Amino acid sequence: MISIQMSRRKPESLRQELDQLLGELGRLARTFTSRSPLWEGNVYLLRRRCGRPNCHCAEGDLHTTPVLSDRTGASPRTVTLKGKDVERFRQMTESYRRFREARAQVTKITKRILHIVDQLGNIRLKQGLKHRKRE
Repeated sequence: MISIQMSRRKPESLRQELDQLLGELGRLARTFTSRSPLWEGNVYLLRRRCGRPNCHCAEGDLHTTPVLSDRTGASPRTVTLKGKDVERFRQMTESYRRFREARAQVTKITKRILHIVDQLGNIRLKQGLKHRKRE
């Protein structure tokens, strides 16, 4: 027995949404096809006291050091960055974050696309059944 559930939306609006989602996948593809390097981690400023009693950090004005929270190895580690490394690793970690966000979007969009495709298929199956009844 064929079980066909009709969508409450019109096929035209489903096709329109499908077209928009496919366009969004195309835009996201640029993130994946980029050749810029990625680095799994995060660059941030580490704030801390040095421990000397007469230092300005004892008053609350903490020392800042740019560091990389590196998650590429077996265990995470924190690495102090100097000079040009700060911006270079910031760009790579930001690219990695955008890559992961785009990947998550692809997952959501793909699920939605499959749902719409199923709805359109059910609509077309129901249309086919109407033709069978005419014979």
